[in-house]
Amino acid sequence: MVGVVAGLRGQVEGDRQARLALGEVGAVELVGLPRGRVTGVGPHHPRAVRLGQTVRHGRIVPVPIAARAAGPGAGASRGRTRGRPRRVGSWAVPEPLHERARTSLRLRALDLRDRVGRRSDRLVPPRRLDFVGHSDFVDTGDEFLRHFRELGALARDERVLDVGCGIGRMARPLAGYLSPKGSYDGFDVNPEGIAWCRDRYAGRPNFRFELVDLFNRRYNPAGTLSAETFAFPYADACFDLVIATSVMTHLLESETDRYLGEIGRVLAPGGRLLATWFLLDDLSRRAIADGRAGLPFLDPEQRVAVVSDDLPEEAVAYDRGWVMEAFRRHGLELASIHPGTWRGDDDGCSFQDIVVGTKT
Repeated sequence: MVGVVAGLRGQVEGDRQARLALGEVGAVELVGLPRGRVTGVGPHHPRAVRLGQTVRHGRIVPVPIAARAAGPGAGASRGRTRGRPRRVGSWAVPEPLHERARTSLRLRALDLRDRVGRRSDRLVPPRRLDFVGHSDFVDTGDEFLRHFRELGALARDERVLDVGCGIGRMARPLAGYLSPKGSYDGFDVNPEGIAWCRDRYAGRPNFRFELVDLFNRRYNPAGTLSAETFAFPYADACFDLVIATSVMTHLLESETDRYLGEIGRVLAPGGRLLATWFLLDDLSRRAIADGRAGLPFLDPEQRVAVVSDDLPEEAVAYDRGWVMEAFRRHGLELASIHPGTWRGDDDGCSFQDIVVGTKT
C-alpha cells in the first residue's frame, strides 16, 4: 500500500525518486487530502482516482507500517508522528533520504529491465531521470499532441516554442509529427534535462534546447535571472505555436504577466498560444468550496490563489477575468477555453484548463 499525492507537478524535493512503476501497485491511499474522489493523479492525468482504485502511475510517499496495520486512511488527518510523512500545507512530503535512495535503486533496476527487454525508446528518458513518471511521460505527451493539432491547429511545417520543456515530454511526440520544414525550440532551467535532450535529439537539427539560468526555488535555487524580467532568448515574431503546459500553474502574477508579454512578442501574427491553467470562475470556485476540486486552493475568491502559503509556486490559480485582460494587454485574443477535470468534472479534456489564444 502506498500513498498517492495527487495533482502537483514537482510537489516535493526529490520527487523524481517518488514514482510508481507501471502496474506495481494495486491499491492507493490518498494522503493529506479529503476522503473520496480526487480528480487526477498527475497534473495532466485525465481520470479520477478513488480510494482503493487500481492505478498505473503517480507520485507517491510510503505509508508508515502503523498506518498499514490500521487500514487505509488511518491517521491521515492527525498531526505528524514518528515515521509519518512530513507535510507542506496539506500535502505529504516524501520521508527521509533512505526512502528516496531505495526508490532510486528500484528505478535503476527497471531501467535495466527496459534495456534488456528492448522496451526503451530513445526519446523517453530513463525512469530515474523522468520528471513526471515513465508511462505518464508517454501518455501525457501523446495526449497533448492531439491538443496541439486539434485545439492549436498545429501544422507539420510550423515553428513551435515549448516554454519549460523539461526533459522533452512534448518534444518526443512532436519529433514524430513535425516535418523537416517545421522546427521545435524548448527552454528550461534544469541542466540535466536539457543535457539529456541535446544528446538524444542531436541528429535532428530542427530540434533545439536552450538552458536558461532562471531562479527557481525548486529546480534552480542558484539561478541568477528573475522570471519577472526574463527575456525569451528568441527574436520577435519567430514562432507559429507557443506551448506552455503546466507552466503558468507554477508562476506568480508578475512572472505570468511577463511570460505572456514575451509570448506575445515571439509569436508571429496569427500565431497561437496553447497554455494550461487553473482558472478561477464561478464553477471552479464552487468546486473548491464543496471539496470536489482536484486541488484545495486557499482563498479562491481572490484574483490569484495558491495551495501553500509557504511555497506559493507549488500550484497557482488565476481569475479567468485577469487572464483575459492579460491576453489583451499583450496582443493575444482568446480563441477557446477547454475546462479541465481538476474542477471535479470527469468530462474535461485534460486535468488542467486549456486556453488557446491568437496573436493579433
